Amino acid sequence: MKEKFAWESEDVIWEVWLDSALGNLVLEVRKPTERSLNFIAIHAELGHVVFDGFDQQPDWWAKTRYAHSGMLVMERYNNPDLPETLGLLAYNYLINSLAWENPFLRFSHAVDQSLCCQTTQQESLWIALIDGEQTTTPTETRESKQFDHVQLLRPDFRSYNDLIAFIVQKSGFTEVQNLYYGEPQSKIMLGFEAQTETNKIQCLWLLNTDGVTLWEKKWEFNHNSQPLIQFFWSENTLFVLENQHLITAYELD
Repeated sequence: MKEKFAWESEDVIWEVWLDSALGNLVLEVRKPTERSLNFIAIHAELGHVVFDGFDQQPDWWAKTRYAHSGMLVMERYNNPDLPETLGLLAYNYLINSLAWENPFLRFSHAVDQSLCCQTTQQESLWIALIDGEQTTTPTETRESKQFDHVQLLRPDFRSYNDLIAFIVQKSGFTEVQNLYYGEPQSKIMLGFEAQTETNKIQCLWLLNTDGVTLWEKKWEFNHNSQPLIQFFWSENTLFVLENQHLITAYELD
């Protein structure tokens, strides 16, 4: 696969969301020592920055729940030990402003520009992403996912153990764990961890449907470190986030 771009942050990339309507990766970026939270949006195809931080920073105890059409939806909390929601906030990163907030709603899921929420009385209702006003139930109620992962096992991998056995045989490792399976662009993507006598290993494989390796990448860590490699894809691009600081985009050709 050909590398499209690489983008690195000095701060911790806490979460990554794809704004599929605009083709941007939205990064939730944190500075733990300063307890500061902000956002950066980069073009998912070209890698250049299209937005870099709100004038008024969101609260530290907040979590991104959805990104679409230039809008970010966040839930606020008292603190992580008392995760009772303080309501929803929606930021418009296209014009660098808070669009709306509602202290009585809890996020459930989203479909395009409609949010399904729960009230403090546990009632469900749909609200419009753009202004937070109540709206009608969308015709298509399929839940939008953070990324387009497909986690169904193929027929030739009849069980989890079959898939583990396939990886062990192909890789030569005696044991693998933390397995991730997906099917981007009619190919097979496998992510897994293994251990040697001296190191921890994280691997990504892209295979064709016959099990032939099309692309692979391996990271090695010492036993005292925590591997932090995450991957996700959208349409024809694979994104790899390394150690919460570096995003590399590869073309899924």
